[in-house]
Amino acid sequence: MALTQIYENLPPYLKKWVKKIILPLFKWGIVKPLESWHIFNIKEKRKRRPFLLVDISILHKVNSGTGIQRVVQQVLENLKTLNLTHQVRPCYFKWLWSNGLYDCQTHQAIHIQQGDIFLGLDLSTMQVYRNHLWLKKIRQMNVPLYFVFYDIFPLTHAHYVDNGIVDSFQKWFFKTLPIIDGIISISQTTENEIKNYLKNLNPSQYNPNTQFNFIHLGADFQKNK
Repeated sequence: MALTQIYENLPPYLKKWVKKIILPLFKWGIVKPLESWHIFNIKEKRKRRPFLLVDISILHKVNSGTGIQRVVQQVLENLKTLNLTHQVRPCYFKWLWSNGLYDCQTHQAIHIQQGDIFLGLDLSTMQVYRNHLWLKKIRQMNVPLYFVFYDIFPLTHAHYVDNGIVDSFQKWFFKTLPIIDGIISISQTTENEIKNYLKNLNPSQYNPNTQFNFIHLGADFQKNK
């Protein structure tokens, strides 16, 4: 019998106990789960409209006005204006935990379902690195993972970049490569640099079926007057 069926047959007081005591053990990795702990979220048991999960972890914490953050803001605003089949859901990873995504508005954990799509819009290197096992798990639930790449300077020109940035970028890059379904570069030049870099790697280090695409960045001169 599936865990969901067992759970549904429990009396209310036991359900409350399971959600408070048992699920955190699964969630924190103390007990190896037989099924994803997300199935126990009774509030979202009904099939909902699929989410486009847009990671803006860094921007959510602090807006430093960097070039990347300006791009993140503008792309997110544009996504919200489109008539998409998916509901755009800005979200973030917590800094010190590795237990999935949280809604930027409600600050509640987002419970994943098949049909959702993850878009790593922000350059959330350490947050994604800490959550790579969780991302791998949701990918096994047929949730594709797409990441926006701004450049790979910390790989190709590491001597010009702060050591801390190089370290976090490399951890993020090599942990996510095997599970990335799509790479969206901000220019064709960046896409070509990534492809050339991958040629020097062992095929086991990345997903050979990764899709590539690029977008052209522009400026909203009216908005920035």
